[in-house]
Amino acid sequence: MKSSTYYPFSNLSFLALFLVILSIASAATINVTVGGDSLTFNPQNLTVNKGDVVQFNWAGGQHSIIRSDGPAGSCTPKNSNTSISEAKTNGMVTFKMDGSDSRIWYYCGVGNHCKMGMWGVIALAGSDNSGTKAAKSSSTSIGISGVIIGIIVSSGIISIFTLSS
Repeated sequence: MKSSTYYPFSNLSFLALFLVILSIASAATINVTVGGDSLTFNPQNLTVNKGDVVQFNWAGGQHSIIRSDGPAGSCTPKNSNTSISEAKTNGMVTFKMDGSDSRIWYYCGVGNHCKMGMWGVIALAGSDNSGTKAAKSSSTSIGISGVIIGIIVSSGIISIFTLSS
């Protein structure tokens, strides 16, 4: 009697699966709620990695997203490329953190919303984060550091094991 072992993944298909999971794990989408029950961006302060996508989701009320030159809480528009989104009451806007800016300050330009605290800061991980007024507990950081030595996918949860660099 001859026995054989069946391997569902060839080396090439395993490598392809690994690269797909790695690309998903290395870039993240970070959600920011715009408005709703209060005049805020939630979370107000973020730390993101190069390549991450920030997605602003309108939760209610008319709001815009205008870039400023800072510091945090500044309600003065940046000299160039100031609008991330014109004023609207629903929908979403996304942009990719390409690394050209180490920090992006922004605010709502509708009425007195900025002066009432509707502003935020996005900082690039590894940059000097001064000027962000944020407490550590209100920041969000997503990323992987080190050498990936294993990935386990179980019940829809991706576990990534790394060696510290």
